Amino acid sequence: MIDLRPFTDDDYPALAELHHAAWGEPRTVAELRSDDEEFAADAVRVRLVAEQNGHPVLIGGYCETPWSPAPDKYFLSCVVHPAYQGRGLGRAWYERVFAAVQARAATLLTATIRDDHSFAAAFVQGRGFRAVIREPESHLRLTAFDAERFADRRRVEGIALLSLPELLQQDTAYAQRCWQLQWELLQDVPTTEPFAREPLADFQAELGDEGFYPAGYFVALDTASGQLVGTTHISPRPADPRQWESTSPAWCAATADAASRSPSSCAPSRWPHKTGPNCW
Repeated sequence: MIDLRPFTDDDYPALAELHHAAWGEPRTVAELRSDDEEFAADAVRVRLVAEQNGHPVLIGGYCETPWSPAPDKYFLSCVVHPAYQGRGLGRAWYERVFAAVQARAATLLTATIRDDHSFAAAFVQGRGFRAVIREPESHLRLTAFDAERFADRRRVEGIALLSLPELLQQDTAYAQRCWQLQWELLQDVPTTEPFAREPLADFQAELGDEGFYPAGYFVALDTASGQLVGTTHISPRPADPRQWESTSPAWCAATADAASRSPSSCAPSRWPHKTGPNCW
């Protein structure tokens, strides 16, 4: 019998440790709290914890999907310490969560996994999930990068590259323009369900967030028309400033019909500034 208790505020440090142990990617407690604070107060969001010797070794749960809302759809996430994978913890967690979402009359479950975690793929496929979209991840080691190879691409006639502070000097209404640009660009991003548009107020709040890095937010400006035509963002990871990441749209990788456990052909998109693979 595996006991699962509710997640508490005191479990954030353990959650950060599990992310690092399972994924090799450091996360800070502040980052994790900030992610959770983006959910509405009345949103369905449940997280459970399994312990071994008084220390959390599994943390997982389910939540509604405000990034791509649809009736009776839930996103599942679970991270298990590598030393405790394959011992039935994930199975016990899934049975508990599946019963809970069934009681809520769920019709679609979504999750993300990594292709190099074959055990995770086997876990979800064995429960009726089917891969419907993939998100490639690229890494660039700056110590070995030769910028001169791309010297001829640094300038494009008629296009100015501006950081957010530079754009602010030209246009005090920059936030609304960047928000509109983000929405227009998202229409060209592959997805199996429509994106939910982020409210302007939320976008403005993110630009003023403590963890936001304005100097790493760049836009491409058409100098003839004054129109913003492109954007890219890069920022240091709070848990390891030596690593920088570029933010881009992320997609859920697998779905399953919650009523019958039969495969589904539909996967939701997430907020364009969010990523988050999950381990089973």
